[in-house]
Parts: sequence; structure tokens; C-alpha cells
Amino acid sequence: DAPADTSRSRERKNNYVQLFTKAAQTSGTMEAVNQLGGIGSELDHQVRARLKELLRDLEKSVIQGISSGNSIGSSTAYRTFNGILRQITTVSTTGATSVTASWLNDRIGQAWDQGATDTDLIVVDNNWGKIIDGFNDSRINVNQESGVEQFRRKITLFESSYGMHRILRSRWMPTNTLMVISTQRTRVM
Repeated sequence: DAPADTSRSRERKNNYVQLFTKAAQTSGTMEAVNQLGGIGSELDHQVRARLKELLRDLEKSVIQGISSGNSIGSSTAYRTFNGILRQITTVSTTGATSVTASWLNDRIGQAWDQGATDTDLIVVDNNWGKIIDGFNDSRINVNQESGVEQFRRKITLFESSYGMHRILRSRWMPTNTLMVISTQRTRVM
């Protein structure tokens, strides 16, 4: 007898392009005068400030974005894309009563069981990020050159049974939530 069919139906994911823009403008007089604080060009300063705002807006949309369903957009209906939280449907990691290294390893294992064998990034909210930082038992490191003791609490890399995972804390993650994702299969273009 032939074995039972284990095929799964493919699902075609789609998303929309969302454009991010901010304007920066200064007067000729403002450019000509000396600025306080060591600012050489007010326009350059304003462009850097708008760039920081754009990156913040992009980070929020990449994580929390909700598609408007409008593929064309207009002056009154913006075209927006679904964030990563809206695209993940197979593993839920909310509602944990106690976050431990073993619990985190199990969450990565759940993703692995669903076929995500190449996960390498854990995105967490600030609350769970602080708890993960507490996994580090040896927080004092001695700098051999200067002999100075340094207190370190932040964990930036977690080695699980399923590989190495960078820890990225984001202010846009909902409270007590994390995502285990593959950076090879996730792109923002």
C-alpha cells in the first residue's frame, strides 16, 4: 500500500507597498546664521531628524502594521501593509505566566515543529526583554587590559536547542509578546 498523502495546501501570501515620506525645509536665512549646539547646516539637521522619525514609523509598521486593503491608495486612503504580527498565524506566544530559558527554548521549538528550522531572531517587548536579560547569571566581567569590573545585564544572543538567536527589543511589540522569526525569509524592501 502507498503511504497516506501528507501534502499541505500552499497559501500565497501577499502584501502592499507602503510609502513613507517626511518633508524637511529651512529658510536661506536659517542656513546662513551660526546655529547653537554645533549644528553646521540646519537643513542637514532637519533631514537627520526626519530620517529618525521615518525609521521609527517604519519599525512600527513592520511589526504592528494593518493592511488598508487599498492596493492603489489616494489622497484620502493611504496604502498600508500588514506587519509581521499580522502575518504570523501558526504559533502564539502570548499569555505566559513565567518566562524562563526553558520556556523560551520551547517557543522556538514550536516554531521549529511547524517547519521554521531557520529562525535566528527573537523580537520581544521591553517587559519580556528585561526578563530575558535576567537569564544571565554571570553579569560581572573583568576587562583584562584595565582590570575594571563591568556590570552587564543585557542579553543580545540566546543559544537554544535550535541554534543561535539574536534578541531584538522593540517598543512596538505588544506587552508580553515575542516573535521568533527567520531573517532569511523576512525582508523589508
